[in-house]
Amino acid sequence: MKTLTLWNRAEMIASIGAWEWDIEHDQWNFTDGFRHIHGFPDRATLTLSDLKASAYPADLPTIEETLTAALAGQTPFASEHRTIRRDTGEVRWVQTWGEVDFDARGKPIRLSGVSQDVTERKLAELANARLAAVIESTSDAVISRDLAGNITSWNAGAETLFGYTAAEMTGTPGLQIIPPERATEYRKLVERLQRRSCATSRNSAAGEGWPSHRCLDDGFGNQRCNR
Repeated sequence: MKTLTLWNRAEMIASIGAWEWDIEHDQWNFTDGFRHIHGFPDRATLTLSDLKASAYPADLPTIEETLTAALAGQTPFASEHRTIRRDTGEVRWVQTWGEVDFDARGKPIRLSGVSQDVTERKLAELANARLAAVIESTSDAVISRDLAGNITSWNAGAETLFGYTAAEMTGTPGLQIIPPERATEYRKLVERLQRRSCATSRNSAAGEGWPSHRCLDDGFGNQRCNR
C-alpha cells in the first residue's frame, strides 16, 4: 500500500500516468495519473474510440498513423499531441511513449506505456518560436549578446544593415560594427553590465532580486502568467 501511495504521489508531481490497452477486448486500464491528465471520471471504462474522441481533432490523423505503424511492428509508439480534458474542455499537450506486445504468431495483443503532461514546456517552446519568427522577419536589426559581449544572435535585418552574415558574427565580439570613437565607451558598458549581473545574482540568492513577470499565450486563447 505504501508503494502504491508513493507511485501515485510521484505521478502527480511529474504529471505522468501509466496505461495499458488490451487490444483484443479493446479495454484500457490506467492509473490515477493518466486519468488526471485527461480529466476522465473515477472508475471510467475506456475504449480506443474514447481516447480518440479526447484527442485534439487536428492531431488525430498523426496519432492514428503512429499507432498503425506501432501495431504493425514498424516503430515504437511515440507521440506528442494535444488532448482535450474530458471534465473541463481545456486543451493540454501530452507526450506519450508505448511498447506493443505480440503473441507467438506476431499478432499485437497489448500496448503499454506512459503519458506525461508537457503543456508548460510546449507553451514556452511555442512562445519562443513565435518570438524568433518575429525577430527574423523584421527589417530592423536585432542583435543579442551574452554578458561577455559576444554576439549570440544576428537576424536578417542586421545582415542587411551591417553587411555581415550571422555565421560571420555569431560568437564574436562584433567590434567591427562599433564606431572607433565609441569603442572604449562600449567596453565600459559591457563591464558595467557584467558587474550589475553579478550583483543581481547575489541579491537573488539572498531573496532580494527583481521580480519577473512573463506571460505565455498557447495560441488557443489561454494565457498563463508566471511571476
